[in-house]
Amino acid sequence: MSEKLLLRIGRAPENDLVINKDDIGNLHLELFRDATGNVFITDMESPFGTYVNNKRLKGYTLLGMGDEVRLGDSHILKWEKYAMEPVSTPRVTPPTRPTQNQTVRPAQKTQSQQKVQDSKNETTTNKQLLIIYGVLLFLMILMYLFN
Repeated sequence: MSEKLLLRIGRAPENDLVINKDDIGNLHLELFRDATGNVFITDMESPFGTYVNNKRLKGYTLLGMGDEVRLGDSHILKWEKYAMEPVSTPRVTPPTRPTQNQTVRPAQKTQSQQKVQDSKNETTTNKQLLIIYGVLLFLMILMYLFN
């Protein structure tokens, strides 16, 4: 199983992948890879547009191998490297250096991702407490009936 990934791309320095070009929006798009390796792309309403196979993207879509993603007029995004590779193929990726126009920062856990994790932990704890209280109530009813 693959790890989830959220990658923000745009011209602003707070993005995970910064592309300093005039036809790239401050927050141009987001790539999201789910735990099964599916990659979704979301246009963040960039005035310059995001195109999948030469069709302007409105909202989000699931990407398929071979889909071409273009940002603005000319920047082609090689998104396939964020998709899950087959399990039988060992993943060996040579280190790459950003081009002169790109700055790559490591992805950080966002506040919303932390809230989702906290919510999952809280839900698990609540389920466990509900089971314990149910068992205690059942035992109390049995004790009442047989006394």
